Amino acid sequence: MGGRPRTWWSRGGGAAAVALLALAIATSAHAQPEVLVPLDTLAQTRLLRGSAALQAGLFTEYPGLREARLYRLPDGRFALELFCRTDSAEVKYRQLLDALQAQQIREQVTLRLGQYQPLAMMDRTGRTRFLVRTFLLSYGFYSWAVPISLDLHGRTGTITGLVTGSAGFFLPYGLTRSRPLGQGAATASGHLGLTGIAHGVLLSQLAPGHAGYRRNLASAVGASAAGMVAGVRWAEGSRATSGTADLVGWSGTYGLLLGGGTAHLAGWLEDHRRASAATCLGGSALGYWSGSRLARRVPHSSGDVEAAAATVALGAYTAAALVALAQPEEERLYTAAAMSGSVGGGWWGERRFAGRGLSTDQARLAVLGAGGGFLLGAAAYLLVAPDAQRVGPILSAMGADAGFWIVQRTVMASSSETATAARVQLCPSVLPAAPRHGQVRLVPGVRLSCVVR
Repeated sequence: MGGRPRTWWSRGGGAAAVALLALAIATSAHAQPEVLVPLDTLAQTRLLRGSAALQAGLFTEYPGLREARLYRLPDGRFALELFCRTDSAEVKYRQLLDALQAQQIREQVTLRLGQYQPLAMMDRTGRTRFLVRTFLLSYGFYSWAVPISLDLHGRTGTITGLVTGSAGFFLPYGLTRSRPLGQGAATASGHLGLTGIAHGVLLSQLAPGHAGYRRNLASAVGASAAGMVAGVRWAEGSRATSGTADLVGWSGTYGLLLGGGTAHLAGWLEDHRRASAATCLGGSALGYWSGSRLARRVPHSSGDVEAAAATVALGAYTAAALVALAQPEEERLYTAAAMSGSVGGGWWGERRFAGRGLSTDQARLAVLGAGGGFLLGAAAYLLVAPDAQRVGPILSAMGADAGFWIVQRTVMASSSETATAARVQLCPSVLPAAPRHGQVRLVPGVRLSCVVR
């Protein structure tokens, strides 16, 4: 049969060429990216967190907002994407905008963040802790100390006490609404507010004239309130962590106790009140200074400090229990033994726990171990030698020491495993390459990740 010869186009090449051309056009259109652009006119916010948006009053019509982003599309329009979390699912809203609408949103975000972003960026993690401590101090001490120091009685005294206790929450609550308050500031404030009660009484003893109970209480209230304010100021100025604040605070308290022990050994407690007060205050000041030096030498967590504080108490009790075996009549022997034992326990605790990064839960497990061991030691005393009273303290001390030692070794071992056990993963991935013609290219690669168990 004769006919026209079949060409490449008629044999199907034309259809293939059309398909390839359509695929190229589609691929070219798909390759044009959606570019993430700033949500504000100052080009500072590319991703707006839901917490910051809530505080600034932005996008409040989207409940459960987690983050908001703005993209520029290839055709010149914009897309506002809002990611929300509901009770049942993760939801994404996408709203297409023209250039004018996008500009209006960016101006609104700039205005709102300019007013509220400082508050959103503040460290306010310690505010609740601070308010709890101020309320407890106010209700537990100020509410009765203030009426007594002012010599108020009856209905007037009761009303004054109730108002004082209430002010212990509402006044700090109002003062901290728009200011930073981290964990370090809350911890330091709590320490100085509590030890400020003792500092106030000691300062009253140093002052000339008769140091009556009303003057002592008034001075204690003033020093405690000043201590809370000073703790916040110091922590903010030095950027102290919660562990640093705990170390300095507990060191100051320990120095105060050592000062009291020194005054007892010198025989000043009964007849030389000013010398005793000066010794206690000097010991506390020395403790604060030593704590700040230790904090600069080695970073401490709050767990490290609590575990070391437990060794101080255990050392003091164990040494006093050893002296109790001889049952001396001189009370100062017990004081000297407790002071020496506390120093030894503190030295061991600092070497053992400084810089370990223990959590407060880990430290308190060790303290609970000491408590459990103490009870077992007391039970052993009642079982073995109930008539020998001098044996009771040493058996309970041995039980407390053993319980603390066993649990802290377990805690330290688990902490070490957590810090060192890791798993390395090599995963195929795509990585951004150097931009070309204003577009970011992706190339094959490998992602390396380290997972700590």
